Amino acid sequence: MNKLVLSLSVLVLTWLGFFSGHGFCQSRNLAEDVGTIQNLSVSLADLAQKVRPSVVQVRTVGYGIVEGEAAGLVASQRGTGSGVILDRDGFIVTNAHVVKGAEHIEVWLNETDLQQGGGSTAGLSQKRSATGRLIGMDQETDLAVIKIDRPGLLPLSLADSDSLRQGQIMLAFGNPMALENSVTMGVISSVDRQLSPDDAAVYIQTDTPINPGNSGGPLVDSQGRLAGINTFIISQSGGSEGIGFAIPANVVKRVYEELRKAGHIHHGNIGILTLGVTPSLAAGLQLPRDWGVILQDVEPGGPSDEAGLQPGDFIATVDGKTIRDMHQLLIAIDQHAIGDVMQINILRGSDKVEAKVTIQERPDDPNRFMEMITENSNLVPRLGILVIDINEPVLKMISELRKPAGVLVAARVAGLLGSEESLKPGDLIISLNGKEVTNGETLRGLLGDIQVGSPVVLQIQRENQLRFIVLDLQ
Repeated sequence: MNKLVLSLSVLVLTWLGFFSGHGFCQSRNLAEDVGTIQNLSVSLADLAQKVRPSVVQVRTVGYGIVEGEAAGLVASQRGTGSGVILDRDGFIVTNAHVVKGAEHIEVWLNETDLQQGGGSTAGLSQKRSATGRLIGMDQETDLAVIKIDRPGLLPLSLADSDSLRQGQIMLAFGNPMALENSVTMGVISSVDRQLSPDDAAVYIQTDTPINPGNSGGPLVDSQGRLAGINTFIISQSGGSEGIGFAIPANVVKRVYEELRKAGHIHHGNIGILTLGVTPSLAAGLQLPRDWGVILQDVEPGGPSDEAGLQPGDFIATVDGKTIRDMHQLLIAIDQHAIGDVMQINILRGSDKVEAKVTIQERPDDPNRFMEMITENSNLVPRLGILVIDINEPVLKMISELRKPAGVLVAARVAGLLGSEESLKPGDLIISLNGKEVTNGETLRGLLGDIQVGSPVVLQIQRENQLRFIVLDLQ
């Protein structure tokens, strides 16, 4: 792809000559200028042809969170997005928000058909669909891995996103507005963009046109490597205004490998609230540097509190590495397994303090169980809820059971009977009218035996409390 870079460089110089009216352009004839543009066009076409078979369209049917409503209220939705193949055996990365709540995932491939007729028909793209299976998703990074049973696919290689440079040419592939197999071109606007100084997430900002439907598709460098996963835009009109964001390839690689291996990501927690240091903050608090991270608060009884950290501490190093911003601190924590010990050196006034902090699992949001809903069997229509059977993975995500329970409420379903009643996501269903509920199938069976208008008394556990909930089935 060096040919592409050379052609772009020559084209820029040519444009400068045209606008200046002298110099470079005058030393070339029109035929040479046309040739340069043709070379650029061919290079772009070659690159698009190379990348295209690795880009897929992801179509979903399932349940999605109802915007503006209480946590855990969902409705049936259809969606479409993009994805990129990272393994020949059918492992695909996309955005978590593309497949969140999906009951059915359909993947449309752009496979190059080399068998048709030769000549002008050779290389035409022929779409083929395959059923996708969710391997795992992580809402924190907005990444998900799905799998299709299709061997011999063409994966993209990953670039080192730490080596990207501002102004570098990028191509965005995907399915904007459901317009399949589209490509746009632009540059990197920023290689290290935080949406706010206190935001731990860092994105690649690009002016490459990105629109709804591009989510989950690849941002590709001039060598045809995955530089990032396109994830969202900032727009006043709802369409592309040249401010798009992609998850860096190095983050994609780490999350992809862990999701593929374990199906989930363990995000560590050390019980602190942090703040990025600014020159004004440093001057006011007389901090040793005008950049870095300080502790705003330390959770009482948490890992950092037990290690002796205090509000106002300035974090100097973690595991021997200097911490320049909150993104680096988050990465340092995430690189440790739950239960690991990390060494934090802090500055407290003129004192230097060393602390050993044990990593704990970070609690998740009320909609965390939505990641586990993948089947029709999750729906209990007479109660207007989606449930999951309690198993070992679920037990690790909930508080200790007060009594044996077989079902956990994952979400309420908008528009179904009972969706406005008092069951909430996270409730553990113990019994129905005194009869033990061992799983979702048992719950539906017990409900099927109850006549319309008859009362239903559920015993549940909500957090650490046992409660009775009375419902009237209509």
